[in-house]
Amino acid sequence: MTVVAIPPRSTRETLEGWMTQARAFAGPGHFLAGRTDASHVTIRALEAYREAAHPAEARSEAWASAMTDAARDTAPLRLHLTGVTLAAGSVMAQLEPAATRFRQADSQPQLT
Repeated sequence: MTVVAIPPRSTRETLEGWMTQARAFAGPGHFLAGRTDASHVTIRALEAYREAAHPAEARSEAWASAMTDAARDTAPLRLHLTGVTLAAGSVMAQLEPAATRFRQADSQPQLT
């Protein structure tokens, strides 16, 4: 079970373009995580991977409820897309905070 954020479509399209270019330098065998339909920002792994995880499972519902509660009281963080990193198994986006402090809680989160 992992918490992820889905970037806006324009950001996902940029990532896919960068991934396509970087793939030529990364070599074969890389997971294409930068595809528009697969791009995401991993926030936190909550537990180890398990085959049986399902959204309707009681444990999954408990995690979702806890994350909803936590997100309600957490100010958004604006991130800038600053580049890509070539790793052994993937091409990953590099994101950095746009500011040194969180914005007001009533603002909408954005990835740029």
